[in-house]
Amino acid sequence: MADFGGVKLPALSLGAEAALAVAHAVYKERIYTLNDFLTVDKWLDRGILEELGVAPAMRYIASLHLAVARGVAELPSRIPLGLWAFALMERVVSFRLTAATLPNLARVGTRFGRLFLSKLV
Repeated sequence: MADFGGVKLPALSLGAEAALAVAHAVYKERIYTLNDFLTVDKWLDRGILEELGVAPAMRYIASLHLAVARGVAELPSRIPLGLWAFALMERVVSFRLTAATLPNLARVGTRFGRLFLSKLV
């Protein structure tokens, strides 16, 4: 529960928010931004990465995160296509919930194709 202006609302833990930032950066956007960096740096709870099935994405983000912290990489950083594709396939193969949602892609039709192709460029 979180307090927003005196109103108690259900909310994710800070660790879950950081894990979702990693998952969104890698799987959906294929880009790691300064906002993602700051969220992960302040809130990351490594245990929740396994629970949410985003540990494959975090392996790459961890090395990029350290490079940014050391000043040898800049943000935003585009995630290389090969690493992105590998992390995505590893998630599909190893995380049952992701694999179970694949049939839904057929219902999305051409929209999925356009979104997928946009990540390749």
